[in-house]
Amino acid sequence: MGSEGLRAFAAIPVFQFLREQGLGPDLLVGAGGGAFIAALAGAGFDLAQVEEAFRAMGDKRLFTELDPAAALFLNQGQTPRVNAETGLADSARLRGVYARVFRGLQLENLSTRTVLTATDVRTGESVALDQGSLAEAVYAAGNPFPLTPPLVRGEQWLADGSYTQPLPTLEAARRGMDVVVAVYAQDDFASLPAGLGESYLNVIRSFRKSMLRAQMFQTLQSSGEELVVVLARPRKRAGLEAGEDFSSILEAGTKALERMRGSILDAVAAKSRRVSAEPLLQEPDPPGARAGHPSGD
Repeated sequence: MGSEGLRAFAAIPVFQFLREQGLGPDLLVGAGGGAFIAALAGAGFDLAQVEEAFRAMGDKRLFTELDPAAALFLNQGQTPRVNAETGLADSARLRGVYARVFRGLQLENLSTRTVLTATDVRTGESVALDQGSLAEAVYAAGNPFPLTPPLVRGEQWLADGSYTQPLPTLEAARRGMDVVVAVYAQDDFASLPAGLGESYLNVIRSFRKSMLRAQMFQTLQSSGEELVVVLARPRKRAGLEAGEDFSSILEAGTKALERMRGSILDAVAAKSRRVSAEPLLQEPDPPGARAGHPSGD
């Protein structure tokens, strides 16, 4: 799962469909906004709890309250130095939301195996998180550094996983998944950007679009797995802070699922046929036995 912000909730109808079909996932992988959804699903939250989490993330103050230290940082002269606490927005509210939602849960103890991917902004490498505090992992995998500070883990400065894997199909392939259902909620380009912010987002979306295509192709080439991509398009352009209507996002996910429902079932059936066609392993002959000369009397 991957997307920008609240649009990631469009994946919820896909989870509901899989459970109805008895196809509960063996592994959940999320990056960016998708990390939050993967965590909610991995923890077994019901729809009411998911909507409550959605409402909590709609608080505009999460990304608009300037960190007092940021003003000092920006006034350091020509060459201000970035450190591990650097971020334009104060991250305390955002971290607090994650802490309240996940209440001390640990990644390794979730009901469904869950991996969240972050980016080490010091090296540009993707980092897979599968142990430790779920709240901290969700923050690490989704925080839009440099808007908010990175999560520091040893020498790593962890930020939004979509910087390196917008849709982490490669991570699913590395972990041996033979059928991957990838859900991505697209955000439209601003055809007439209103300012520098929208212009910058257009550039970021261009990079993500190219990476999506390349990494999905690489996933298929390297693993030979069944890959089904569900692309949702919520009707309004909105970021994480916009408080977009929950029902409209679910509706977009439902429409995307309707287009791909048959493909998901076909992929599972194709994998089942391949498995049933594989020859059964024969038991080895007992020691000392030869063709035509069975051991014993």
